[in-house]
Amino acid sequence: MSYIGNPSPYWCADPRMPDRVAGEIRDLIGNTPDEPPHVHAMPCSPMPVACPCAYGQERHRKLGCMLLPFPWLPADMWMRRPGEPLAGWQTRVLIGMDALGLIDSTEQGRIVYTPMEGIPDDPDVVSAMLASFDGDGTSREADAIRDRMLDKAKQAWPDGYPLAMLMDTSRTIAALGMIASPVLAAHNAVQYAADGQAGEAVELLKATRDTYGPALFDPESMTPDGVRAWRDRNLSKVERLLDALVGAGLEPAEGKREIMEALR
Repeated sequence: MSYIGNPSPYWCADPRMPDRVAGEIRDLIGNTPDEPPHVHAMPCSPMPVACPCAYGQERHRKLGCMLLPFPWLPADMWMRRPGEPLAGWQTRVLIGMDALGLIDSTEQGRIVYTPMEGIPDDPDVVSAMLASFDGDGTSREADAIRDRMLDKAKQAWPDGYPLAMLMDTSRTIAALGMIASPVLAAHNAVQYAADGQAGEAVELLKATRDTYGPALFDPESMTPDGVRAWRDRNLSKVERLLDALVGAGLEPAEGKREIMEALR
């Protein structure tokens, strides 16, 4: 048995992480704390997603916001459809970004958004790129990035962006991620306790219980033995998520085996 990290955008073993990362993204975009949460963070994904409203021209925006992939995504991918659940939309955007190679991992095992290539250092040029995003003028540099992104999309989906299929897949994966992620958090809490880090185990368990509530996370006892027993009874939820990810081509079969072995 070993710790489960966060190498995937489709699950999260620490429900405190998404809000922290969302704060980092809001800071980079320039959104202020009193604005509505246009950067959405599911507890079951370490990769929050900014909606188009986060980039609205009526907001204070930093030029660094153009380094993030969001404003360069094809509209079919980025826009939320009527009746589409928020969690499903966020997962669908993540699947698309994954397919376009816009999600990377650091040497420390943390996954991050790939900074966009082609963003110049000249603030005047970046300002023109931002104005182009607003539909106010044109930018040769912005057009080049958009063309490159469209080429990637054509390579990923030669027959066109499969919106209906991805909406259905994303809804399923988001639901499975919500029920599997608390199990992964419980596993790590058990591991912390076994390693003598009782304080970290307690903090993680409190955050998991506060985030998911008794409907998804309710061990009969918050002792190490009680949490371990609850985890063992719910390992099938993690396996269901991994099976769905493997079936959708979002996780290799060997990745599933490694995670399930780490849980046992």
